[in-house]
Amino acid sequence: MMEFAALKLLKSFIDGLFIGFGILLPIFCLIKTGNLKTLHLKEVFILTAVQTIRISGIFYALLHLPDLYRTYLDQTGYEQTAVVGDLVPRQILLFRFYPPVAYLVFTQLLWFKKLYLHKAILIVFSILLLTVPLWFQISAMLRLSEADYIGPHWLAIWINILKYALQDTLLFFFTISILLLISGKLKPLKTA
Repeated sequence: MMEFAALKLLKSFIDGLFIGFGILLPIFCLIKTGNLKTLHLKEVFILTAVQTIRISGIFYALLHLPDLYRTYLDQTGYEQTAVVGDLVPRQILLFRFYPPVAYLVFTQLLWFKKLYLHKAILIVFSILLLTVPLWFQISAMLRLSEADYIGPHWLAIWINILKYALQDTLLFFFTISILLLISGKLKPLKTA
């Protein structure tokens, strides 16, 4: 049971990196500066973020392999789900593996140098990674469609979405900053 909790924690961490990438990278790409140190820091941050997301896409897909096994290779024909609350056939659970596959495809396209060096393409990719449906987005939208749009439920749902977006943006920023410090990519910046 502990290994499933660790898998869930790692999946949540990588989900946060993808969402933070989708929110923060367009902002960094659109920042204009004349200061050479700031420009160098911005470029190093963007390149480190792209490298991190490329590798995270692979790990995220690998973390979903146990779920794939339990869903399709297990002996039972149905699975208990928390979203629906009753038994669901395996074929319907296929949508559960769309986010890992989409993240894997989008992030591996960033290995092409021509794609991640152009700001417009990088912004489009970061927004695509942001819009890949996640479990909490799907469940939030399901609750949003059932709630009245003026009542307190609507406000609570949007506050939760904004809270998660801010939390994931901070997670992404601090993760990339720590990676920059550990890798030593900021040392040449200090001497310049």
